[in-house]
Amino acid sequence: MKRIILLVFCLGALGFAYAQEEENPDKKFDPNKLFFGGYIGLSFGDYTLVNVSPQVGYQFNPYLAAGAGINFIYSSATYSYYKDKFGVVGLNVFGRINPIRFLFLQLQPELNYTWGKYDFFDDQPDEKAGKGGHSGDRDDGGFVH
Repeated sequence: MKRIILLVFCLGALGFAYAQEEENPDKKFDPNKLFFGGYIGLSFGDYTLVNVSPQVGYQFNPYLAAGAGINFIYSSATYSYYKDKFGVVGLNVFGRINPIRFLFLQLQPELNYTWGKYDFFDDQPDEKAGKGGHSGDRDDGGFVH
């Protein structure tokens, strides 16, 4: 009985090793391991939002993936006395770990440029965002670190 179990185990290990060799270790880049994702969001009316944020990644093995993306976000909102307009443009990179098949953990740092403006409906001059806690009118060009 022990010999049969040992034989089955050895055949299984041999099959696993053979499957590893079939992947062709000389091949550096496999386009089948690319994946695409991201986000598209649209909303129109008194509050307008346009968000286009595509990403592309590469699955190195069943547990590790990495990639990069870009983002563009524009929002505006109309109130009784003014309209605000804000935007974000940026780049990101991400690393993803799959500890188990249905769960992944992702780290995604981004470099974003932001801007904003308040358009007043009365005789007040328009104002760039950045005063009073907003992040559009900054000495470093609007980059968010």
